Amino acid sequence: MAQTTTHSVSLQHSVIDFVMIADRAEVVNNKLYMLGGAWDTFLAAAKFPISLSFSIVVAILTPWHETNNQQTFTIRCEDSDGHLLIPALQAQFVVGRPPWAKKGQQFRSIFVANISLSLNQSGSYLIRTTLASGDTKAIEFHVISASAQPSDPK
Repeated sequence: MAQTTTHSVSLQHSVIDFVMIADRAEVVNNKLYMLGGAWDTFLAAAKFPISLSFSIVVAILTPWHETNNQQTFTIRCEDSDGHLLIPALQAQFVVGRPPWAKKGQQFRSIFVANISLSLNQSGSYLIRTTLASGDTKAIEFHVISASAQPSDPK
């Protein structure tokens, strides 16, 4: 029988574990509940301008030595030219050490921002998340018009 070995990656500072978009998401007791998650393309059935509402999910890993300290992250929603679509969102958080935690353990914190964008045209857009430490993750999503879809050649 094969033996499985697990290795824990030692973090020097907090890092963004992942960022994703969902139709709707919420966090309860640090568990993520999500509908329609991890998409990168939205098909706009209506004519532009459109209103697009969705959730941005951010997960941050915090090493043991950075617990009990205030940290900050920022979320920016940008068009393809880098212009903000809405004011940047900023959040502060503190990760504690639960009594059952093992020394050296890292902790995942999950955050959700529910936003609504007014978009005037199809195109590519960027969600950029940055920790105060400088760690950044960006994800791109695309909005296309249903009327721009090629017809089925059948």
